[in-house]
Order: sequence, then structure tokens, then C-alpha cells
Amino acid sequence: MKGLSFTAIDFETANSSRLSACAVGLCMVEDGEIVKKAAFLIKPPESVRHFDYFQTSVHGITEKDVRNSGEFCDIWDEIEPMLKNRVVVAHNLPFDLSVLKKLTGYYSLPEVPSGYLCTLKLSRKAFPMLASHRLDSVCSFLGFPMNGTHHMAGADAEAAARILIHFAKSRSRNNISEISEYVDTTDPVLSGTIFTNVDAEIYREESEYSEILERIRSETREVSDYFIRKLIEKKTGDGEAAGKPTVCQLEFMMKLRSETGVPLFRDDIATRNTASDWISKTLEDKNKKNSLIYSSHER
Repeated sequence: MKGLSFTAIDFETANSSRLSACAVGLCMVEDGEIVKKAAFLIKPPESVRHFDYFQTSVHGITEKDVRNSGEFCDIWDEIEPMLKNRVVVAHNLPFDLSVLKKLTGYYSLPEVPSGYLCTLKLSRKAFPMLASHRLDSVCSFLGFPMNGTHHMAGADAEAAARILIHFAKSRSRNNISEISEYVDTTDPVLSGTIFTNVDAEIYREESEYSEILERIRSETREVSDYFIRKLIEKKTGDGEAAGKPTVCQLEFMMKLRSETGVPLFRDDIATRNTASDWISKTLEDKNKKNSLIYSSHER
């Protein structure tokens, strides 16, 4: 497919700071074929080098893993040729682009890409039937599952590249311009859909049921994993707003609730602090319970 040339990129970060990139993966495509792949561990700048538990639980990278790695500027000579004058593609572009801009700004490096395209946005439009448009979910749907490699930077970059190649070939879109035109014709966005603790009980679009939703917001309601998954999809698509629970926190809350059976209420996901308090208390209760079980076995 002559003309379908781009570079897919994926960053992993050590914490919520966009400057704390600890890994980057790149996948270079020429005329519809993957021609080069690269992945690097990165030592974040000292001021943001702490590794958050939630981030590490997602990608598995620790401070020890990057101790002997170079900083982003040290690998720039290898990365720049894969980005210069090329369209950069990412699954959830707002995140990866913000990381790239933070890094190039911090190290006074040039911004070299010529354009950008988001495969998350593309997937939402091209495959609206999917319950989730996470990278691994889309790949499984298209027939090339990631097999546990999701959140490994190199694998994620290649997966985004394969999604774009698959779409272009299956929809006869011959180049990036035609794909960008397709993506930009509509911009589907979740519009505040709310779900109760019964997954099947779904309230419709905010524009249609604003009065109902306003009443729900004033109540304390237990929420379902379905609601949290939808919130995660929206946050990853729109970029995470400051002061809100991170995607990692939300996923960890789901895991904790599954393990402990502790109810999760709307108030618990209202702010980062409340979410952290919920996680801390639930972990504390879980540890106490485990400690009692252990003690009883000892006796």
C-alpha cells in the first residue's frame, strides 16, 4: 500500500507526571509494511523518578529496571530518524503526544513529527460494536491478540501499527490522508452515560435524561464495574483530568472490590483523594482479615 507510511509510538510512565517516561516503543511502517521496531527503557529525570505503585502494577517496570538506562535525551539520536517528518500514530494519542511534548520541551529537543493520528479514536468509529476499545481488546477482535504483552511499550506500538494497517487494507484507505479524513468526519464521545449497580440497568445519553442524571449525581449510589470501564474508556480517550482518579487507580479499585467484596460508591470515585482513601481503607481491611486468618491457622 504505497503511501501508508507512519511511525507508531507508545510511552509508559513511572507516575502521573507526563515527564516520567520510563519506556518507549516505536514501530516504523513504510507502504503498509512494518520495516523497523525499537524499544527502550528510560531513566526519568531525577525530579520525577519515583515509581508509583499503580503505574508499576500496569507495566511492571520498576526503578531498578531503569537504573542503568539512559535518559530520553541519550536515546534521541536513535529515535529521531523514526519520527522526523513522519506521521506519528498512537492508541490514545493525547497521552503519548503529551509525554513526547513534555520530554522534547524538557530536553530542548526539536518537535519533528509532521502529523498525528489516534488509533483509539479510529477504533471507536470503525468498530462501534466493541464493548471496549482498549488496545488489547481491539487487537483480539481483529485476530492478532497481544497474549499478555499489553503495556509493554514495544508491543503496544506494534499493536497500534497493526490496527492501522488492518483498517487501511480492509477499508481500502490507501494513505494517511484518507484515514485521517475518515476519522475526523465524526467524533464519537461518551456523553456522561451513567450506570447503576445493576449492569443491565443503563441510563441513556445525558442530553435525553438530564433531569434523571442530575438527581443521580446528588445521591450516593453503588456503581458497577461496567460504569468504571466506561469511565476508563472516556478518560483514556479524552486525556485524564487533573484531580480525578487515574485510570490505574480505577482499575485497581475494580480489582480490590472483586477480591474483597467491599461496595464501591460514586463518592469514592469523585476525587483522587477520596479514591486513595477508599483504596487505603480497603487494603487495610483486607490485610487485617488476612492477618486474622493467618493467626487462627497458627493457633
